[in-house]
Amino acid sequence: MNDEVLDHVKDRNVWMRVLFMLLYAAVYYVAVIVLSAVIIAQFLFVVVTSRKNERLLGLGAQLSAFIYQIITYLTYNTDERPYPFRDWPEAQMLRPAAAKAAASASQASAQPEQAAKPEPAAKPAPAAKPKRAPARKKPAAKKAEPEQSGTETEKS
Repeated sequence: MNDEVLDHVKDRNVWMRVLFMLLYAAVYYVAVIVLSAVIIAQFLFVVVTSRKNERLLGLGAQLSAFIYQIITYLTYNTDERPYPFRDWPEAQMLRPAAAKAAASASQASAQPEQAAKPEPAAKPAPAAKPKRAPARKKPAAKKAEPEQSGTETEKS
């Protein structure tokens, strides 16, 4: 067993990975700072113009995809090194709302008969708790008759 561990310690690939991990850890911190600047710039743009800047959206999506690639490499979830060893991530990769809308639109146009089919009925809702009987209203108080002025009492 000691020989096996010694072989792993002497393996050049392990040490190269450690070197790349240290390099990508430093790149990660720089990318987070740049992404923070993009977030602040986008916020200020929205405050001033009340709309999003498309270029900043794209850059933010690309940076977050790049950061995701770095994290998956650092955590051994992939052996594929991030950029520059593979392509720079594209912005449309991380636009889930736009991707869903485009996918559903292309799916609806490709299969019109499926779009017309009704969806299966949902499960019936659980029985509702019985409602309480409405509270009885108190009888309205009789309006007090206006007091008669002293002139009428004098007459009698």
